[in-house]
Amino acid sequence: MWPEALNMSRSDITERSYVCENHFRAQDILNLAGKYHLRVDAVPSLHINQPG
Repeated sequence: MWPEALNMSRSDITERSYVCENHFRAQDILNLAGKYHLRVDAVPSLHINQPG
């Protein structure tokens, strides 16, 4: 799901690939006991055409 949301091919993704928090809505990021986690249904959707 994420590769499609990011307009990427699955073959472009490596074990070092990542998506930073700037591409997620605030409600997709949970603060659990001082540690940040993504909701299980979170999909990057903000600033998709910008690096980050």
